Amino acid sequence: MKIQVLLIIIALCLTGFSQSRISELEEQIKTAKGKEKADLFNDLGKEYCFKGNFDYAKNYFFQALHLNEEISNKKGVSKTLNNIGVIYLYQSDYKAALEYYEKSLSIDKDINNNEGMAHTLNNMGLIHFYLDNLGKSLQYYKQSYALYEELNNKPEMANALFQIGQTYYQSDQLEDAETQFAKSLELYEKAADNAGLAKVYHYMGQVSCEENELEKAGNYFAKAIEYCEKTSDYALKTRIHTAYAKMLFKNNQADKALLQLNKSNKLAKDYDFKSLLVNNYMLCAEIYEKQNDFKKSLEYFKLYTQLREDLNNEENTIQIIELQNRNSLERKQLELQILKKEKEIFELQYEIDSIKKVK
Repeated sequence: MKIQVLLIIIALCLTGFSQSRISELEEQIKTAKGKEKADLFNDLGKEYCFKGNFDYAKNYFFQALHLNEEISNKKGVSKTLNNIGVIYLYQSDYKAALEYYEKSLSIDKDINNNEGMAHTLNNMGLIHFYLDNLGKSLQYYKQSYALYEELNNKPEMANALFQIGQTYYQSDQLEDAETQFAKSLELYEKAADNAGLAKVYHYMGQVSCEENELEKAGNYFAKAIEYCEKTSDYALKTRIHTAYAKMLFKNNQADKALLQLNKSNKLAKDYDFKSLLVNNYMLCAEIYEKQNDFKKSLEYFKLYTQLREDLNNEENTIQIIELQNRNSLERKQLELQILKKEKEIFELQYEIDSIKKVK
């Protein structure tokens, strides 16, 4: 559950990646100066972040940071520090991410930038949620919500309430989770936010399942699917159909559960959601086993085993590539440091020679 939250909530306020947008920004930056140039560096970092090229993204963010520091643009410095923190979050370096968030938060406090503080506190809550530090996560989410409430930023208030609800749900405090989801739902309804409504109804269905109120859960899942149909969030739609299937299976409605799973499986295949599909295969195997259809059960268990093996191989390959890239980057940085030291030694020697000549 937490990895899906990580993907949903990571907040840079970014737009989707496009190569044409990168080319446009690179052209603009040639003549830009000062704050405008710093903002363009930031925008380039965001585009490369969405491309998944975190080294390029980080490079542009650091250029933005240095330029903002030169022109004493504290708001820009804070924003860029937060963005660098997000890169480290993507790279699972949570310690570094928190360090940059804390620097960003400190600056925003100094300049009374409540919106920036709320945004950073939200990201800090996300890291602690992912690390299972749920008490700290809740603390940061609540601080973030309070600031968004002061700003009367209702979309962000709704999101913060949803995150607070998720944290209560993860802590098995179901009644508190339900209360927060209901508050969030009210705000999403006023805003006619279909994506927000879909995700809240999804979690309200999960809570009702935990409380064994299966009919109620089914109604929530049906509403979640209804609102999700109005969005392009196919990953959420896939998860909702799976959650609905689990509820139906729990309620001894195996045939209906398989209908929901078939819809989920189709979406997972169409959009290559392998990590969702692998869990679906295991659930299919369990349902068919319960129906004494052992041939079908074995068929899906084999699919599950093969896909899980493929995913493990992919993950290992990614880790190897990341390690190679990191080593390559470290070597380049070391080479630059050596060249810099050699330059300093050369300049120092030149100064010494010059002094000798004067004497």
